[in-house]
Amino acid sequence: MASFWRKTLGCCALFCLGGMVFIQPATAQDKKDTQDKKTHQLNEVTVSAGKTKELGRDLPFSMMVFTGSELEDRGVRQLDQLTDLVPNVSYQKFDTHKTELNYRGIGAMTSMTVNWNTILDGVLVPYAGMESLFDMEQVEVVRGGMGSLYGRNNHAGLVNMVSRDPGEVLNGEVGLSYGDFNTFIGNAALGGPINEKWGFRLAGRFNTSDGWIENTYLGKDDSNNSSQYSGRAKLAFRPSQGARAVLSLNADTYDDGNDGFTTVIDGASQKTDNDLPGHHKGNMLAPILRIEKEVGDLALTSITGYSSTDYDLLLDQDATSRDIMFLHYQEKYQTFSQELRLADERGQGRFDWMTGMFLMHETADFETHMGMGRDGWLMGAYPGMYQKADSQMTTINAAVFGRLDWRVTSAFKVTGGLRLDYDQREVDWTGISGMPGMRMPDQKFEDSQDWLEVLPRLSLNYTLVENQNIYATVSRGYKAGDFAAINPDYAVVQKPVDPEYTMTYEAGYKALLADGRLSLNTALFYVDWRDMQLSAVINGKEIRQNAGAAHSYGFEADMSWRVLSGWDIYGAAGWLSAEFDEYGCHPTGNDLSGKKIPNTPEYKLVVGSRLRHETGLFAQADLSLIGKQYLDEQNLLEQDAYPLMNARVGYESSNWAVYLFGRNLADEDYLVRACNMGSYFFGRSGEPRMIGVEFKGYF
Repeated sequence: MASFWRKTLGCCALFCLGGMVFIQPATAQDKKDTQDKKTHQLNEVTVSAGKTKELGRDLPFSMMVFTGSELEDRGVRQLDQLTDLVPNVSYQKFDTHKTELNYRGIGAMTSMTVNWNTILDGVLVPYAGMESLFDMEQVEVVRGGMGSLYGRNNHAGLVNMVSRDPGEVLNGEVGLSYGDFNTFIGNAALGGPINEKWGFRLAGRFNTSDGWIENTYLGKDDSNNSSQYSGRAKLAFRPSQGARAVLSLNADTYDDGNDGFTTVIDGASQKTDNDLPGHHKGNMLAPILRIEKEVGDLALTSITGYSSTDYDLLLDQDATSRDIMFLHYQEKYQTFSQELRLADERGQGRFDWMTGMFLMHETADFETHMGMGRDGWLMGAYPGMYQKADSQMTTINAAVFGRLDWRVTSAFKVTGGLRLDYDQREVDWTGISGMPGMRMPDQKFEDSQDWLEVLPRLSLNYTLVENQNIYATVSRGYKAGDFAAINPDYAVVQKPVDPEYTMTYEAGYKALLADGRLSLNTALFYVDWRDMQLSAVINGKEIRQNAGAAHSYGFEADMSWRVLSGWDIYGAAGWLSAEFDEYGCHPTGNDLSGKKIPNTPEYKLVVGSRLRHETGLFAQADLSLIGKQYLDEQNLLEQDAYPLMNARVGYESSNWAVYLFGRNLADEDYLVRACNMGSYFFGRSGEPRMIGVEFKGYF
């Protein structure tokens, strides 16, 4: 590690010094021509995570924004790669696509159904393949409770993905890259006006790879292969001044091997010996209609979304060469949502406001099959024994919400937010179990529960001087109550859990300094987490109940500095302490109070630089240091800190570009998911070193 850091720091120093020479010709010209002052300034981005369009530095919560061009420059194509650049946000990855995010420690305890909090063009789509980032206008990563705006399951943070709309002129692009492990990625987009009122945009991407896993038992190096195809079509209509409608159709399909888990003996490994390579497959179709209309001095927004998604998983659950046990899981979601908002966004007078209503209906079908193989006796089970669950969960979520901004003075603003959130869940579950030649009587369970929550937020924002704000926010959020509908154990599914709650306290500073060349954002936070949905043991059986409490606190900061026209330096840092306050009912019988919340790195440091010269030469480098973390709630499996270094160099002309890129250049081994099997752990490794080339064409 010490040798790596000496080399890394040396490279960073040479990179920065080289950049000073590299940029010098442009510097002389800039000094002579004061009209080019704007080329030295950072481009401020308008964000929509607050449900109205505002500058990010005016919003009283912590967030990082990545434009589509920045994602391309940094080679970020999926969510897990993005979180490596965002302090106090981490992830677990169950397969090539299914990415579960953890914000400030919340979300690190995987339980029951997935907590979806990834939003595409204003609509939450429950789909495992939503990690793909293609043809994006920007991606906004919000840390902190957003319950007053988004309601259930957004008590920790969210990712708001905004895809590109049709432009004012016809434009298009194509791209193709090839890298290690026989990885091909291709993309294309075309969009622009049809006439004065209509516009269109078409975009697509494919991604195929043999994967980096070698199965030593089967003698294969492509048993964890992947293939994903994604597409989006948009049609925009502007019938009159102040009116606009955009209809988009989003589609995705993937079909991958699932041979990523292996027994953890001495850290992460890219070698497995599973006798069952498995698979995971997914499909998604999601139309979204957004209508915006000026009604006098007010802005009316309607967002209608529908999605049909499915997911199919087959996993060697013992992660060994013995035929001990397997898991086959399938899910299908049918989701409809409608949101209406009315807002006064003029910024005139002392008050701005926004109010809205939301309705969602969702039907989710689950099938779970856990079976024992011919070597099941090694775990004390009869070969061929099985447990199955066939269930359907219907969810209705309805809410009214609002926000009021009061400018007490020209420098001081008070913002209040409130959401009344109603959630109803109904489950219909059938349990099936048996062994060869014998089937036990089926078990049935039906129930319905509902919850009504009040989710307030209060923020104070003070402008110190122009472009420098300080703020303080307190907000309440919740994760919806749930049934363990995917579990084949009757004792588990019959006990629903109530919601869990968070109170988030945050204070921060946001500034645009040095004549618009330096942005700086900092935040301090404390999260009080109550009624946690945890595993518990009752009468010798594992169930779910509201049995715990926890807290997290820390800080995060990010900066971007335009040193000269064409040369940017950026960085981010975060430190986090997250632990259980009450956890006395763990299935082992141990009291885990005081233990660290798993899958939560203690710190994250990010530094990088981008050079873009007028001659067409381009260079980009990122270095992330991700701190120590535990990978299980008992703190038995520890992962040491590890660095991830990415780089990209190339040549860009007006209509084409070519790049050489590398990710994880130090070839660090690390785990992205681990499970405790009682006598051993099995885990999934992250991407090793990847080297490749990429070509792009534009018009």
